[in-house]
Amino acid sequence: TTYNPLAPTLNISSNITGPSISLTKTGDGLLQLSGQNDFTSVTVSGGGLVLGANAAYTQGGGGVSGPLGSGTVAMAAGTRLLVDNNDRQTGNVFTWAGTPTFDSTGGTNRTLTLNGSMPWIAAGTPTIAINSPYLTVAATLGLGLHGLQHRLTPLDTPRPLPTTLADALTALERSAALR
Repeated sequence: TTYNPLAPTLNISSNITGPSISLTKTGDGLLQLSGQNDFTSVTVSGGGLVLGANAAYTQGGGGVSGPLGSGTVAMAAGTRLLVDNNDRQTGNVFTWAGTPTFDSTGGTNRTLTLNGSMPWIAAGTPTIAINSPYLTVAATLGLGLHGLQHRLTPLDTPRPLPTTLADALTALERSAALR
């Protein structure tokens, strides 16, 4: 099977800033956002979004800014989130009206890390689609959920933490948090 790399239709590399700005992406093309934006929400009704930069976290836990702004990203059915052939991470909250779909613009092994709240998982949508054979999607779930349920601060995290994927999966299977 041959994988054909994708190219964004439009790349906005400048920062989009201002109070109460929201972004709506329509049409079938791919919009790449590469600036440290602070708009409050993104709605994607067609095509997809390409992450062209990483999120930046405000010191003191004051929030996140980055290519997808500081708020919720609402993805319509049939849309996708892509990385620009670089490892990328975002702290936004994502909602999906369909199967969450991920992709990459290139043919090099890359990782997309989702660090924000993921209500689509809690809502019973654990199935995702990864269209690129070169992309790994990682979600920060288990330890964060455990910390929330037990009202832990980062220094209270139980030790020892799992050191292998097998140990982590075993701990996750035994956890009451996902039952």
